[in-house]
Amino acid sequence: MTLPNFKSIDSTNWIKWFDQLITLQGFSLSEDQLKQMVLYGKELLEWNRIINLTTIVDPCEIAIKHFLDSMFVTTILCNSVMHVLDIGTGAGFPGIPIKIIRPDLSMDLVDSSQKRVHFLKHITHMLKLKNCHVHHCRIEKYHSPLLYDYIVSRAYSSIMTIVNQSHHLLKKNGTLILMKGKNYMDEVNALNETCFSLTIHSYQLPVIRHDRKLVCLTCKSNHE
Repeated sequence: MTLPNFKSIDSTNWIKWFDQLITLQGFSLSEDQLKQMVLYGKELLEWNRIINLTTIVDPCEIAIKHFLDSMFVTTILCNSVMHVLDIGTGAGFPGIPIKIIRPDLSMDLVDSSQKRVHFLKHITHMLKLKNCHVHHCRIEKYHSPLLYDYIVSRAYSSIMTIVNQSHHLLKKNGTLILMKGKNYMDEVNALNETCFSLTIHSYQLPVIRHDRKLVCLTCKSNHE
């Protein structure tokens, strides 16, 4: 199966195709949530002409590689209200799609680039995301008054680096969710941390058939 050739992310055909695509993967968006995704995609491409936010500019690739890929993280989040931290979020992945699907979450987005942070503040305001905060900071220097239930990250760094830089921000029984592709086991094997329990969730991105992993490290020690 090949990707459709839609020129615009807000075209009727793209919206219908995207809605059908996520439905087949077990997701459901309200009309307002779907509109948020469309607006997010439009602004992402508009800003990308000025600053480097993504190398993926095809509307259907954005749908699969950015939006849907991020949405898969929500399948392992518990249903109770919680605090989530997205480190090295870049243009807002996976944090913003997660927040759109789960508006009940409190989401903190951290990135070290001032230009990307400027975009993130703009888009979270446009999308009217409540309890979604953007921080301009390197994660190793990030300080928070609270500890997090989940820390998520995609394409930021190695598992070991992320653990070293952020595990102190987790609650006891909090979980690091690290989005990985090929060769993730080399990073897992390099991790010799007895204070974490490891779970790996597998899924495949449809159409393009890319295999993906959610490497989950649940904290057993107490930082509180």
